[in-house]
Amino acid sequence: MPIPISDFKATVDSKAKPPTEKPKLSEYILVDTREKSQLYETFKALGYPTAEGPLPVGDIKYKDIIVERKTIGDFVGSMISGRLDSQFLELAYVPLPFVAIIGNIEEWEATMEEKKILVSFNKEAIYGMMASTVVRYGIGVWMFPTDYELAKVFGKVCEKVDAGKIGVPHRLRVAFEGRDKRIDLIAVMLGITRTQAKNLLHRFQNPLQLFTMSAGDLQRTPGVGEITAKKIRAFCDTPFKE
Repeated sequence: MPIPISDFKATVDSKAKPPTEKPKLSEYILVDTREKSQLYETFKALGYPTAEGPLPVGDIKYKDIIVERKTIGDFVGSMISGRLDSQFLELAYVPLPFVAIIGNIEEWEATMEEKKILVSFNKEAIYGMMASTVVRYGIGVWMFPTDYELAKVFGKVCEKVDAGKIGVPHRLRVAFEGRDKRIDLIAVMLGITRTQAKNLLHRFQNPLQLFTMSAGDLQRTPGVGEITAKKIRAFCDTPFKE
């Protein structure tokens, strides 16, 4: 649900850059007013158009990207209280959700021991919960030493979103230079290795011939066994369903 920008305090500093300079982003980065970090000021200092106001989910928002920011102490506290699961359930419905954890787990644990603070969760439990965040909820996990690194990365993510780069693999584009692009495309499309794709194209000369071959014909290609041949035929023969 779109959040009215009127609910936010806009903070684009005209003195920080000439009015003729193209803005870094097409929209505002929204920072929740309850967020007590320095992110609001950091985004401004980095030249990003920033606004501050109430967010229903998460602490930072840009278009479909929402980040829940937590220090390690916050993360552990939410684990103990049980709030973490309810927060992540809400975040899981966002198109591009992330959790950003600020700090160093080893240093946090050493500090707790030095201050003789008893915590029912050790670092292995923290690592386990970070893994569960990805596996159970489908939420990406970032870890940064300070908010500055978070702001830098999030700003770059926003720039790439504006550039239309969501879902556009960078490595494939680089791999295409100076060689037959169809090898990489077929490898990714069929879920096979690049060597298998190259051998198939070498044998059948073009994708049309490759996709019309039987499983038996495909298996006569070096490096292509029964399982791979059946996978290719399943890809070609399965009707499209929305």
